[in-house]
Amino acid sequence: MADLAKANEPVPDMVKQFVVYFYRHIREKNVYEILSMYEKSFPAISEKYFKASPWPHAEAVARFADNDHVFGLMYKELYFRHVYGKVTPTLEQRCESWDNYCALFDIVLQGNVNMQLPNLWLWDMIDEYLYQFQSFCQYRGKVSVKTKQELELLKQCDNVWNAVGVLNYLQALVDKSGIVQTLANERESRGPDASFSEREGYDHKASNVLTALGYFALIGSCRVRCLLGEYEPALLALDPIDLDKPGLFTKVAGARVSVAYHVGFAYFMLGRYTDAARHFNGALLFVNRRKVSATKLHGMDLLVKKQEQMYTVLAMCVVLGGGGSGGGSSGAANSAVMRALEEGVAAALREKHGDDVSRMSQGVVSAYDDLFSFGCPKFVTPEPPKIGGGGNGGDATATAIDPGSAAANFNEEAYRAQLKLFLADVGAASKLPTLRSFLKLYASGAFYLTLFPIRPRRRGERRSLRTLPGASLRLPLAHNPDTPRRLSTPLLTPFNSTPTFARMDPRPSVSVAKLASLMEIDEPTLREQLARMKEKTTVLQWNGGASALDGSPVCVADVDFDVDDADVVHVREAKIVNRDDEYFLRHIEKQNALMADLAPAKPLVYKGGNTLLAGA
Repeated sequence: MADLAKANEPVPDMVKQFVVYFYRHIREKNVYEILSMYEKSFPAISEKYFKASPWPHAEAVARFADNDHVFGLMYKELYFRHVYGKVTPTLEQRCESWDNYCALFDIVLQGNVNMQLPNLWLWDMIDEYLYQFQSFCQYRGKVSVKTKQELELLKQCDNVWNAVGVLNYLQALVDKSGIVQTLANERESRGPDASFSEREGYDHKASNVLTALGYFALIGSCRVRCLLGEYEPALLALDPIDLDKPGLFTKVAGARVSVAYHVGFAYFMLGRYTDAARHFNGALLFVNRRKVSATKLHGMDLLVKKQEQMYTVLAMCVVLGGGGSGGGSSGAANSAVMRALEEGVAAALREKHGDDVSRMSQGVVSAYDDLFSFGCPKFVTPEPPKIGGGGNGGDATATAIDPGSAAANFNEEAYRAQLKLFLADVGAASKLPTLRSFLKLYASGAFYLTLFPIRPRRRGERRSLRTLPGASLRLPLAHNPDTPRRLSTPLLTPFNSTPTFARMDPRPSVSVAKLASLMEIDEPTLREQLARMKEKTTVLQWNGGASALDGSPVCVADVDFDVDDADVVHVREAKIVNRDDEYFLRHIEKQNALMADLAPAKPLVYKGGNTLLAGA
């Protein structure tokens, strides 16, 4: 009866016309027209006729598309996407959308699809699939606001939008498409796959649907792992894709920004701040260019929101990328992360989060809390909440949640677990600014002179350092009397005295005992702080390699040190060298990007050397 009612639902003429032409272009594999109707016509009709209501059901429009089963599944994918975007979906609609994705992916995995679809739509399928998974996890976690009937229904949906099931479908798409081997062949310039990125995955001999879905499923797996707080597996999921070269993901704006955000956030949570900043920097430049472009980008509002999140996480990278050792806003400005940013990105970051950077540099933990809550993804838990007092004869498990509790929001557990890990790392470095200040003092080697009382100058007498009645040289704190070395020339020759020499260590240094005394702490505490500072100031940085987890240790602070066997701390200060060649190379690259934007649009689908189709 329900299906019959849906089939008899009235359909506006505009929707009839849309379905007829959309179905025709899909059958004819006219990618350009499919893209135009998907990117322009569907949003326009939605805004005009269905601004606060869903489209007609698939059963009602099926007769206008020859009752094609596959087209019906694709129409439902658009239908439920509109429902999620414009109205609040019911539990029944959430379950129906899950069943529809399962049916659609099963057909693709069976190899029964002979279509050419725009990459933009295929990416949006994966993106919406994961968004609805995330939305369902958020929905089921709000136990306290649900009625008993809703809780009973929710218990019957444990397998709907399950994290394991979501990941299994993504992995199945990756395996069935053979995309890993395709990308390996492209890296080695072997066979027809060598031009995979150039032709954007389109193939006139076969459908591009499975291949593109498998490619985007790699990105989706990275995203799911980030939502679950599994950051190393998130980076490993993207190992088949060369993230530092143009690829299929760089041709679709949403995919490009998603890769940068989730890879950058995974690096951020792993403490690899320079790598995180590198990915954020590229995506922020891309969005900034598109914001001022004459052509409005598809989904620009979502990209701008993601851009703000990246700026927020980048602000924390700037502070923590200086070793988390303080130094105020000036220390953050000289951090390794800040120096790696493009000028426009750095200027926008100072404008948006200059005050936040200053607060974090001063050790204000609440500033980290605020920025993290805005910049992080909406974490989810792999298992649904266990609701007590309902099923299984009313028996509740030991970990069951009381639905009557005002605090019964299961979503908060995942977020607070990640926040706790992050703030624990920040709190461990809260006492490092004091240590940094002392090490910075020793690293500077700034000694000064203390002059004895000077006799009155005689009339007509010209006085210089050599004519002063007496002077003494006060050695800097970095002086180490245990390893003396005489300078070859006198530093100062006072009046009527023999030359004064200073005994200086070749490198600024101080004993652990003396440094502990100056800081008014005991030696074990100082050793612990030294070890912690060494850990925070040394991060892994990717310098090329097959895996995103590869990297070599680099110092990101403006001061470094070593402790020898004699318990002497040797300090050295990082010297910032301004390289003019890098400055000009950055501007040449920027000019090339601008010229590429102004160049005529290239055909996006190829058949051999001749243009066949156009796509996203």
